[in-house]
Amino acid sequence: MAIAAMKALYEFGKRVPEDCSVIAIDGIESSLYTTPTLTTLSQPQEALGKEALRILMDVVEGRSASSHIRLDRP
Repeated sequence: MAIAAMKALYEFGKRVPEDCSVIAIDGIESSLYTTPTLTTLSQPQEALGKEALRILMDVVEGRSASSHIRLDRP
């Protein structure tokens, strides 16, 4: 989606990053080949999944209520 947004901005005469900022999520590899290079936010998907399952199991088994956590970058 972010790469398509960059193309649409270009077609409307806007420049990235001079006129608009575009940031993608999940570190898509093809972002390395765009001009300019697309900034991406990479999330620790495996750690997020493990923590989500742990929290879900705690809630289902009555060990704790739902909670919010923050994961450190690897």
